[in-house]
Amino acid sequence: MFAGNAYAWGCKGHEVVALTAWRFMSDNAKRMTVQLESTFPPDPALDHYCKGDEALLLIARVATWADDFRYTPEGKQTANWHFLDVPLGQPVNDGLGYCQQGCITQAISSQSAVLSQAPSALTDANARALRFVIHFLGDMHQPLHIADNNDLGGNCVPVEYLLTPAVLSGGKYAPELHAVWDDNLVDAAMHAASVKDLNAFSVVLAQLADQSRGAWSSGSPAEWMAEAHGIAERVAYGELTSTASTPNLPAAMKGADDQKGCADRHYDRRLFDLGLQVNFDYLRDAVPLVDQQLAKAGLRLANLLNSVWPSSSQ
Repeated sequence: MFAGNAYAWGCKGHEVVALTAWRFMSDNAKRMTVQLESTFPPDPALDHYCKGDEALLLIARVATWADDFRYTPEGKQTANWHFLDVPLGQPVNDGLGYCQQGCITQAISSQSAVLSQAPSALTDANARALRFVIHFLGDMHQPLHIADNNDLGGNCVPVEYLLTPAVLSGGKYAPELHAVWDDNLVDAAMHAASVKDLNAFSVVLAQLADQSRGAWSSGSPAEWMAEAHGIAERVAYGELTSTASTPNLPAAMKGADDQKGCADRHYDRRLFDLGLQVNFDYLRDAVPLVDQQLAKAGLRLANLLNSVWPSSSQ
């Protein structure tokens, strides 16, 4: 129905998930990550959307590769791997019910299998699978990558972010709900933590993850996605306010089942007219959840890589 959802977590979110994971990874997992990505790096001709990350650890620099790759002719088939469009009000269950054209559930399983089948292999296939896994563990914790209201995971939803009104530019409204969760709320979380760089933010997130390490290390990917879906229902959509008198806002916002795109039947304009708002109360509730989701993603990514490459003493 729609093309794939936009960048999850944006540059900072994916990079800080990788940096947080690094703090929990075994020495062996770190060594193999560096060897694989140094020996078989991403194609330097590939347009790298996230600029200015050269000083970050290698694991963070490759964390956004999957988003760059998906817009190439070769990577077009991977566009649906980044999300699971579970409709609002529906359960995630085993995470496979909305995978008709591929989804993040299948992608994590298949790419993890590439690594686990030949963990010591220094190959381009393993390096590519590792980049996918690093990225998709971040994607699956972004609530709007596990929820949909026939609105492209919130990409069609113009919102006023605090005091910044939505405006139409180049045929697209901004800010919009998906981008607010990708970028604005990550910036807000960094501000709330009184940090200015991603390395410092990863320390804060690692401390948060360590406090709940046992609980957050349990469960399955489907259960983790159910957590993210619940956040989308309760907060991402559920705490939006409107300047219009709308008793059931999520229902009023829902796109048609046969929606072709954001502007189809003036859908995004109709949502714009609702005067949807991300206000300070919304921010108060959303920022701690963003912290938790980023921290969970980092810890769970490390656990997955440690299962592939345990410490030599294990």
